[in-house]
Amino acid sequence: MPTVYKKLVPAFGTAYNNMGGTLSLAHWSPVGDFLVLQPLPPSPTNPEDAYEIVTAHTFKTGFCFLEIYTSHTKGQSVWEPVGEEDGGGWKATATLFIPGDGKEMTFMANRIRSDWGIFLIPDADGTINQIGTAKHKPFVKMGKDTGLISGGGKGYTMTIECYQPDKVLYKAAVTIVPAT
Repeated sequence: MPTVYKKLVPAFGTAYNNMGGTLSLAHWSPVGDFLVLQPLPPSPTNPEDAYEIVTAHTFKTGFCFLEIYTSHTKGQSVWEPVGEEDGGGWKATATLFIPGDGKEMTFMANRIRSDWGIFLIPDADGTINQIGTAKHKPFVKMGKDTGLISGGGKGYTMTIECYQPDKVLYKAAVTIVPAT
């Protein structure tokens, strides 16, 4: 079946919302906490559904997605096309600023860079982008900034980068209660 494209014109005059940034809560979980990571649908009836996960990922007992707070004016995700002619994919990069410091933050900053996880990063309108898959590992860096006495709070900037073949939307429920 050939691909049927549609016009790409914003819905001007209809209270169209195109605010940038992210919501204040993102989610992540190490891949080892999942019972089942849902794949993209292999042959959806509607071709536009090919890049949406509509069934929730399931977790092993005692695990769920963990919330990551970001200052609401400091969250961003960028999806850059990569590759050459006849090939390509995406480089997904998300940046979150997590205010504060302490034992838990120091632990995460040291450990997360070598872990494999799935990140759910919501746009300001609530559209959830999934960074990472069962086959594509995000690389995570966390840098600490004390800020200045004259302004700016201290905290960590988390940068998530992943090369993956598809830009994936997560349309299922985000599990934030540990599985039983």
